[in-house]
Amino acid sequence: MWIGLLGGVSSISVAMMGVLYILTEYRLSKSGAAPVESIVLAALFVNVFLQSYELIYHFTFPVYLNYFKLPFLNGAGIRYIALEAVMLLPLLLVRKNLGMRRLSMMFVFIFAIVWAEWILCGFPQYFSSNYFYPVLLPTNDPYNLSIYLNFGSKIVLAGFFASLFHSQSSSV
Repeated sequence: MWIGLLGGVSSISVAMMGVLYILTEYRLSKSGAAPVESIVLAALFVNVFLQSYELIYHFTFPVYLNYFKLPFLNGAGIRYIALEAVMLLPLLLVRKNLGMRRLSMMFVFIFAIVWAEWILCGFPQYFSSNYFYPVLLPTNDPYNLSIYLNFGSKIVLAGFFASLFHSQSSSV
């Protein structure tokens, strides 16, 4: 399920990146972007998808929740947020092609439900037998549940990103 040659990235992440890249490049090409521009912007947009997931995960995982305690941020925390913010900047490059629609909002809603379920189950992780939040929805198999919720939330978030592109015939 994890690809060691890519630093242990999940196969679902790679699959979602591939699908999202193809859809994004296609949409950008159809909107009039130059070939090199659509290739580069699609790659950057896929990276925004991955970084968004990592950012949401990072601030959900209890180890990092001390960001919200006084003094709020230390040097490493400020560095992390600054680097992540830079990774989200490519959204500005494709903003003319993006728009929230009913489908996009549906994906946000589903993502929130999946994420809430993960937290209510104690935020189990495949790499640990610990629970990281109080368990309000008990499970008999926290290992597999964590994999399903992790992979499922990535699929839903990729669907959200794909749904942001709208049809238009003008150039990027």
